[in-house]
Amino acid sequence: MGRNDALISVDDAEKFGSGIPGVQVKLYEHEGELYVLAKSAGRQGKEKAIRRKPLARLLRKLRGMRRSLPERDQLLLRIGAAKKEASRAFGFVTLRVPKADEEVTRQTFTLPSTNRNSIRRNNVTATVCCARI
Repeated sequence: MGRNDALISVDDAEKFGSGIPGVQVKLYEHEGELYVLAKSAGRQGKEKAIRRKPLARLLRKLRGMRRSLPERDQLLLRIGAAKKEASRAFGFVTLRVPKADEEVTRQTFTLPSTNRNSIRRNNVTATVCCARI
């Protein structure tokens, strides 16, 4: 608990969200504690953009690899580095990598397809700020 906790009244918390467009405020009392739940449409959009940036960067890198068509071993190393940098975003991409005896061509190394439903599911998570009063 911070020292400003005692300065905010219930009435102030309810009024806070009503005057700001795009902000929803809800009060929740649990075991004698009062919680303020604040949802901001602008903040949700910002966080969605933050989560999409690594995916866009990963797709750009993979398209660049497809244009340059490096040797298979070099391609696997580059994909591994891109996977490490993209971390969670790599789970939304499906790649077809050439087998050990195949040559790297545009047919054996295809452009990634994205799992759009999975992306939507993960981006819809509510961005919430909750404070105890």
